[in-house]
Amino acid sequence: MTEHPIDPAGLPGPSIPMDESQSPDQGSIARGIGLTAVLHAAVLIVCCAFALVASGDAMNGLMPFLGIGLFQLLYMGPALLYISKRKQPRTLKGMQIALGITFLLNAACFGVVLVSLSGANFH
Repeated sequence: MTEHPIDPAGLPGPSIPMDESQSPDQGSIARGIGLTAVLHAAVLIVCCAFALVASGDAMNGLMPFLGIGLFQLLYMGPALLYISKRKQPRTLKGMQIALGITFLLNAACFGVVLVSLSGANFH
């Protein structure tokens, strides 16, 4: 146990004992969103590189990203668990927000494409 002269609200005051197992850095929502964007970009590069080596056409690497809403769970799940174990709840929330935005954006775009390909006329 260590003594810290500042209370959790950031105001000077009496020393408050703090358990060393608690991480004082709880991360930030922006860090979580940025980390998610970096993971998406890294996986995109890896998929395109693998497709280039396997089939000679890097565009085939974009296929998993047509369904990124579900595909992202393969690599975001372990990342969420890792951040959770590091006890950074704000970073975890940021990653969850970015995960949700990616899923909803993918679902909306997929719906627009399906409607346009079906030949439906809503005018």
